[in-house]
Amino acid sequence: MSAQSKSKISISMILVVVGAIVLGIVLPYIFPISEWFDPQPQITEAPPPTEVPPTDIPEVIPTEDVPTDPPVDNPTDAPVDVVTDPPGTNPTMPPMNFATPTAPPAGARTPEPAPASLPVDAWNRESSTINMRQAGNATAHLIVAIPVGAKLQVLTYGEWAQVTYNNQNGFVRSDLLTFTNPGGAAAETYAWVKVSEGTLSLRETASATATVKASMPNAAKVKVLEWATGAAWAKVEYNGTVGYCSTQFITTTQP
Repeated sequence: MSAQSKSKISISMILVVVGAIVLGIVLPYIFPISEWFDPQPQITEAPPPTEVPPTDIPEVIPTEDVPTDPPVDNPTDAPVDVVTDPPGTNPTMPPMNFATPTAPPAGARTPEPAPASLPVDAWNRESSTINMRQAGNATAHLIVAIPVGAKLQVLTYGEWAQVTYNNQNGFVRSDLLTFTNPGGAAAETYAWVKVSEGTLSLRETASATATVKASMPNAAKVKVLEWATGAAWAKVEYNGTVGYCSTQFITTTQP
């Protein structure tokens, strides 16, 4: 080998060594050494998805169309005119008057118990006259003053009694009356037959088909034993015979 060839080989080796040294210095700055030794990331495959068995979905059966009512128009009420009172006024309801009998005044004595039947005789129990008025009210019009011990006939009985005195009808406070005759005899009620023709039958019972016990002429006087207000029949005594007659044909007013 010639000297020239040896020289070229030496130069080449020097260049290789210098290049290796340069690479050893430069490469760490470009590619960190740690990356040379990091293992390559391993890519793992995801497990295949598990199959979910299908669930039974109920079949939806279409329903028939149900007609719906059409919307209803609800008209609003027409505005109402409100009439207001002028300022400064305070209207009040007018008083209402009820025609009810007034109670007896304080200090009045207790009325006697109501009789078993009406009408019935009664007397003025006071030591002075008592007032018969047009209504059961202490302020009602005065009809007549009934004298001491005078007899009258009671038609209805309550706090005020509706009575007949001298063929006049009116009202007297019940606490001013007594059903006991001042002479000591029991109060008695009488009535008179009132028929336009013929006679009135006195029957054994309160029935139009009951046996006739006596025939009573017009204006005959009978003693009333039982006569309830509004009753169709009254129990009476006529000439000592007791029976029943229609209240339609007797009156408590003496003819």
